[in-house]
Amino acid sequence: CGWAGWAPLQPGWVAVPLACQVQPQVQSPAELAVGVTVRIGSVQCVISEPLGMGSFGVVWAARCDGGFKEVAVKEMICSNETELHRAEYEIRLLKTLSEVVPAPLRIPSLVSSEVAGQRVRLAMSRLPGITLDHLFAQGEFSTEEAVAAARALVQQLAPTMAAISKVTYHRDVNAHNILVQEGPAAPSFGLVDFGLAVDASGWCDP
Repeated sequence: CGWAGWAPLQPGWVAVPLACQVQPQVQSPAELAVGVTVRIGSVQCVISEPLGMGSFGVVWAARCDGGFKEVAVKEMICSNETELHRAEYEIRLLKTLSEVVPAPLRIPSLVSSEVAGQRVRLAMSRLPGITLDHLFAQGEFSTEEAVAAARALVQQLAPTMAAISKVTYHRDVNAHNILVQEGPAAPSFGLVDFGLAVDASGWCDP
C-alpha cells in the first residue's frame, strides 16, 4: 500500500495508512440487459427483452413482483439538467394521467420509479400489441381494412387525447408510438412514450 494519509490516532491504536483501510463498496446500478434483476423504487424487475428506443432512452420488457406481471422499463441517462427535469416530469405525468384518462386506459400507468444522479428508471404498465409502423411493414392491407382500422384508432384514441390535452401535450404522436393489438371485432390501440410531453398550462408553440 502507499502511505496516502493517516487515520486519526486514538489511545492504544496503531496508525493505519488510509490507502490500506477497507473502504465500503459503492454498488452502482446494474446495467440493464436480458436476464438482469434490478430494483426500481419499490419493485424488483427481471429484464426479459428489449422493446425499442424511446425519445430519450431504451425501453425493456420485464417481469416484476407485486400486482403487475409484465412491465415496460425505461432507462434514461441524462446528460444535463434539462434532460433530468424532462425525465422527472415524465414520472410525475404518468402518475397524473392514470387519474384523468377515461377507461379503458390506453396509456401506460406508472408502477415505480428511481432517480439516481443522472440515471432515471421508470417501470410502467406494459400495453399489449406492436407498434403501428411495425404492422405497416408486415404487408399490404385492403382499403376496407385500412378504413376500419383508421376508424377504430380515432374512436379509441380521440377521447384519450382530449383528456390528456387538459394536462399535457404529447408532441410525438406517430406510428412508432401507437401500439395496436388485433381483436376479434376491431383492433385495440394504445399511446406510449411521453418523453417529449410538455405541461399544457405553460407551453406555447413558438
